[in-house]
Amino acid sequence: VRAACLKSLNDGLGNTSTARVAALSLSAVAGSWLIENQERQYSGLRSRRNLSNNCPDAVVDSLLKAVRSVGVTYCKRYYAMKKTILQQTQGLDTFRWSDRNAPMDIQTANRDETKTAEGKISWGQAVSMVESGYRKFSPKMADMFVEMVKEERIDVPAADGKKGGAYCSGVVPGIGPFQLLNFDGTQHDVSTLAHESGHACHDILAYKQGYLQYHPPL
Repeated sequence: VRAACLKSLNDGLGNTSTARVAALSLSAVAGSWLIENQERQYSGLRSRRNLSNNCPDAVVDSLLKAVRSVGVTYCKRYYAMKKTILQQTQGLDTFRWSDRNAPMDIQTANRDETKTAEGKISWGQAVSMVESGYRKFSPKMADMFVEMVKEERIDVPAADGKKGGAYCSGVVPGIGPFQLLNFDGTQHDVSTLAHESGHACHDILAYKQGYLQYHPPL
């Protein structure tokens, strides 16, 4: 089904003027970018963007080098593992391009314990899952996350009239951070909690730079 949907989408885009308009737009933007880079004598195509992000060229070049080297190996390992999971859980025969972002239902030993009677993950369990993941990576981040939960800095449930999506606001040093979620007990909601809490941890660690400097450059 995923393959058929992707083919239908690609066929539709290919048989319309969308591709031509997109190509023309990209050419115009790239040309303008190139001309301004030359006029302002930037050292490379990415230098202008890196400068606006307060990020040296060498840092971005190092990141790209890592992605081209070890990143390729990790990517292949990830998709090989995902193929195996989809074969076991969905009976997938061939791993296609359209299966790259397919959802995975990963069975766990404590699956029954992580779900409520309605088949959803409770807030308490979500907090435990994120804390556990953080603690394997950085105990300091895990402690900051737990403290945010205790201080009730996270607006958790979905509610009528509430802004959709999720975000983290650093506000100002000494007051923030605060998170807005629309938690409904899904696996995606748990990953969103981990994602937004990562922003919050960055804010806390960067507050010592002062209000004008603590915001992430990228």
